[in-house]
Amino acid sequence: MKELRDLYILYYKDRLATKLTKTFYHPGGLEKAMQRAITHCGQMQFRFIRVEPMFADLDADELVRLYPNGAPHQTPKEAISIR
Repeated sequence: MKELRDLYILYYKDRLATKLTKTFYHPGGLEKAMQRAITHCGQMQFRFIRVEPMFADLDADELVRLYPNGAPHQTPKEAISIR
């Protein structure tokens, strides 16, 4: 079964400079998904703009806000319960 965290949105432009998007699956994280998207755009003669995750991890975002210099060894639930 494919994981939702491996879904990404590719933003690109076609030959007519129309901004378009594609949702795609790629395991291995954002960096590998971005490399795959760049390759795809090159083969399709599209202009790559960016890749973003399809879904956000709210717990991870909150940890970054709570601990900008890196979270201590806690689960997201433990960190959020501090508030």
